[in-house]
Amino acid sequence: ELRETWAMARLSWVLGVTALIAGETNGLRPSAGCSGNDPSLRPGEEGFFEIEVDGLKRFYIFKLPEQYEHDAPIPFVVSFHGWRGTAVRQQASDQFGVLGDEETFATAWADGYGDHHSGEGEWNSWNGVGSADSPGIEGPTCTVFQDFCYASCEARPQRCDRCDWTTCVNDVGFVDALLDAVEATYCLDLDRLFATGFSNGGMFAWQVGQSLAHRFAAVAPGGGQPFVGFVQAPDLTGGHRIPLFDFHGNADIVCPPFGGESGGTSATGGWIYAAVSHGTRVWAEAHDCEGKDEVYLTPFDDYVTCYQHGKCADHAEFVRCLWNGEHTWPSIPTKLDGSRLVWWFFTQHPFIPPQDPSAANRTRLYSTRTVPTRISRSVYLASGTTNPVSRNAAKPTVF
Repeated sequence: ELRETWAMARLSWVLGVTALIAGETNGLRPSAGCSGNDPSLRPGEEGFFEIEVDGLKRFYIFKLPEQYEHDAPIPFVVSFHGWRGTAVRQQASDQFGVLGDEETFATAWADGYGDHHSGEGEWNSWNGVGSADSPGIEGPTCTVFQDFCYASCEARPQRCDRCDWTTCVNDVGFVDALLDAVEATYCLDLDRLFATGFSNGGMFAWQVGQSLAHRFAAVAPGGGQPFVGFVQAPDLTGGHRIPLFDFHGNADIVCPPFGGESGGTSATGGWIYAAVSHGTRVWAEAHDCEGKDEVYLTPFDDYVTCYQHGKCADHAEFVRCLWNGEHTWPSIPTKLDGSRLVWWFFTQHPFIPPQDPSAANRTRLYSTRTVPTRISRSVYLASGTTNPVSRNAAKPTVF
């Protein structure tokens, strides 16, 4: 059943891409890496990398698809893990590496920063959409006292608020630098760069959509959205567009899709989220979309219910979807694969360039970066996925 659904999705993608290439896109937009042949990774291989951005060591996994050719531009997806998660676990969860081999796209799984004041265990997190900026314009982002202060937040003049619960480092700058690094090394299509993530990683996908709209073609946040008071439209300087596809379980109480206070454990309960529909509406209005909400059709309509906000120019779409599940990556054996759903949306949305060509030359959102260094898996596991204050790894709680 899933195979038949996916075959229909692939046919839709082929027809859509053919029309786009014949019409507006005029072919692919190759990255600088298409002019060389980097020998560090072979087709189908993955590598573990360390890069220094603004003086901080950051880590990511990068995988090439089996059909990769060094002079043929391919799409690229970056995936963000949840709070106290790791790139390794996100890779195992979303299985984009397997799907990338089938559909011929490259994938990176990035590690958040874990400078929690305890100095122990895995506290990797992403700074975005109000996770470390409470209170917002609508007040505090939590109803109970929390003590998740990270060292980078404590170092600020205002120090930590009781509702701050992630790192305060420049994660958007890290992603900006990661894009620069992989574009310079591998042959990627600059019109098909995408971002997704789950939970805290889904929240961060909203953030990179807001801050890096000039680089990503579309974003697909899962199981995470902005806190109340932190819904913002993307930066559309120059007139480009960035579609968004949000997916949530209809029984998710950790990041409730309809907004309000979260439930669950002492760690997950008491946070105040904006409704996903409010976020997609703000983005749609920024893109001058018109009309009422309407049903949005996907190849998986027997298992997801989706709505889009009106009709928008340039094929920009702002979609929210619910599936029959809780706070997990969408999966119904033989029926629904969340990664295939996300990839289907991505294939419909190559980059919509700015109307003003000068807008493409944007200032980088980081100050310095080094050339990435490939490291061994053992070195990566010892350095890239544990607290930078202490290397004592403890069994984490992930959401």
